[in-house]
Parts: sequence; structure tokens; C-alpha cells
Amino acid sequence: TLAQNRLSRLNSGCMSKNLRLAVALIVGIPLLAFLALSLLVDPQKLSPMLVAQLSKALNRNASIEKLDFKLFPPSFKASNLVIADDPAFSGKPFVKAETVEIRPAILPLLSGQIELQSVRILDPQLELIQNEKGVWNFDSIGASGKSNEPNSLSLNQLLIERANVGIKRPDSPRELYSNLSAELRDYTEGKPFALKVAAQMPSGKSIEAEGTITSAGGTLGRAPRGRR
Repeated sequence: TLAQNRLSRLNSGCMSKNLRLAVALIVGIPLLAFLALSLLVDPQKLSPMLVAQLSKALNRNASIEKLDFKLFPPSFKASNLVIADDPAFSGKPFVKAETVEIRPAILPLLSGQIELQSVRILDPQLELIQNEKGVWNFDSIGASGKSNEPNSLSLNQLLIERANVGIKRPDSPRELYSNLSAELRDYTEGKPFALKVAAQMPSGKSIEAEGTITSAGGTLGRAPRGRR
């Protein structure tokens, strides 16, 4: 009947409007959120905060030359990262990297905070030094010496790509391991985490290893699986 046809067209029109509204909300809300994020995030204000957090977590002085923000996907790119060595070993940098890509958690950014989710370090230079007592320059990383002020650091993923690592032991010439790559997953200070490493040895041979790093009484214990 005519009334039924009109009712059918009316219902169809309402469904069409509801569908357009739903699509607009699905598309529009994320766009508005990203727009708000781009307006609220100021890399120049967050840069000192990021450096301070990194320095505290590592118990080492850290610096970056520049911090840029990319909206899609939300991430930072830090240029010229430098992490100082333990002064008992060297006055030269412990780590230098031209580029570091950082994926933060989104919600803390809206309140001006940085909570790291993943970090990708490209082409870094690392210097590992051992003294006559068998102590390494990386042993003091994260050790603040204040038990009531723990340096908490957690990461879903840490990627290191194309690293050059110099290793100096007492009474031995410096060795250079090139093209090192490493992937660390699910890191929380004081808890086991997965680690995968590949590198080229000074002899030219390639090595690979993976396993779990466990912490017991503050001492790292390794359970690697590797091949040469």
C-alpha cells in the first residue's frame, strides 16, 4: 500500500542517515584525536623530560641534539644521542647514535608525559671496557646507589641495528664487532626478558645468539642459545 511504501522509504532514509553518522564518527574521532595530539605535543618541551628520564634510568648523563615528532604513526625521532661512560673508565661516550626512533604510549602524551613503548637505535657506536678487577663499564648502568629511589624502566621492544661495538679488556688490544643487531622484548627492570643478538666478529665470522636474561639478587644470568 501507499502508506507501507512511505514507511519503508522513511525507515530506509533513517538507516542511511544512521550509517553515515556511524561512518563519520568512526573516521572523525580518530582524526580529531590525532589533530589534538599534534597540537598538544611540543617536542622542544618534551626533549628535556626525555633526557632526564633516560639519564635517571641509566644513571648516566645523556643528551640529544634534536627531537622531532611524527603524527602517523605517533613517534619521535631523536638526533645525535650521546650517553656518557662511567667516569671511572673513560671520559669518552659510552654510546653514540645519530638516529633513535621512539614509539610512546599515546594517553600519557596528552598530559605532557612520555612513557616509552619501543625504541629503535640506528648505527650506534658502543664502547665496552673491562678493568683489571673484571668489572665492566656497563655494570654501573642503572645503579643509583639509593635503594629508596629505584630507576624504573620498561620497554615492550628495543631494536639496535648496524651497531659497531668496541671491546677493550686488560692487557689485550681493542676488538671491534661490526654490524651488530639486537632485539630485546618485554623488558622491565628486575624481571626476565628475551634477547636476540647477531654480529660479525673481528675474525670475520658471524655469530647469533638468543635466550632469556634473568635477574637474581641483582645479578644477570644468561640462558642463551646461539650458533657461529
